[in-house]
Amino acid sequence: MTPVSIVASWRPWATPLLAAAVTGCAVWFVQAVRLDNVRLESARHEAELRSELEAARAAAQEAARAQERIFQTRIHEATHAHQQTLARVRADHRAARTELERLRDTLAQPYGLSLAAGGADGLNPDPARELLGECAATYLDLAQQADGHAADVRLLLDGWPQ
Repeated sequence: MTPVSIVASWRPWATPLLAAAVTGCAVWFVQAVRLDNVRLESARHEAELRSELEAARAAAQEAARAQERIFQTRIHEATHAHQQTLARVRADHRAARTELERLRDTLAQPYGLSLAAGGADGLNPDPARELLGECAATYLDLAQQADGHAADVRLLLDGWPQ
C-alpha cells in the first residue's frame, strides 16, 4: 500500500470518528454541567431545609422558654400568695390566742383568780373553765394546722401547670 492509498483509506473513517469524539466530549461536558447543576440545586434545597428546620427549632425553643417563664411566674405568684396566707393564719392564730387569754382571765375574775398566776392558797379556779380554756387552745392549734394545710393545697393547685 502506498502512502496515498493509506491516507485515502483512513480519511473516510477519520472524519466520522473525529466527529464522534467531538460529540462525545461535548455530551460529556454537557452532562457534567447538568450534574453540577443538579448538585448545586440539591445543595440549595438542603440549605433551605436546614434553615427552615433551624427556624422551627428556634421557634419551638422560644415557645418553651415563654411557657417556662409563665410557669415560673405562676409558681412565684402562688408562693407569694402562700406566704401571705400563712402570715394571715399566724396573725389570726395570735389574735385568737390573745382573745382566749382575755376570755379566760375574764371568766376567772369573779373568783379573784388569774389563770396565769394560778390559784392562791391552794385554790384552783373552776375546773370547767380551765377545761374550756384547754379545749379552746387545742382547737386553736388544730385550726392553725388546718389553715396551714389548706394554704399548702392552694399553693399546689395555683402553682400546678394547667
